[in-house]
Amino acid sequence: MVEISLSKIVQSLIENDLALQDSLERGYGNYSAIARLLKPKVEEILGRKVKLEGLITSVKRARLSYEPRLDYLKIVAKSVINLRTDVAKLSLEKSKRTIETARKTLASYPGAFLQVLEGVTTLTLVVDQRIF
Repeated sequence: MVEISLSKIVQSLIENDLALQDSLERGYGNYSAIARLLKPKVEEILGRKVKLEGLITSVKRARLSYEPRLDYLKIVAKSVINLRTDVAKLSLEKSKRTIETARKTLASYPGAFLQVLEGVTTLTLVVDQRIF
């Protein structure tokens, strides 16, 4: 039986967590805290205990395989927006692509009011209109 490596598990967990991706990309993530957060899930997947130091090293080595793009402009251009206040709310079909695009949008506007609500089948972006 082939055992999955610790680094591949950590990489996969980070790829599936927008908050971790954002914190690592923007440089405010604490490697030790992220490792402690991932430790129970990693141990569950591996079926054995792992050392925190190994997890920290894996988090530091995690490759962030995404580049900032402007894909969200196409999503907004094809959307219907009802604006009743200074806040716009967009509900999108939840997919890996829309989640990644939402993460990139958050990273593109660090000082703006942008909120992402993730549901079972939809992804909702709440945007303060004044940032545009």
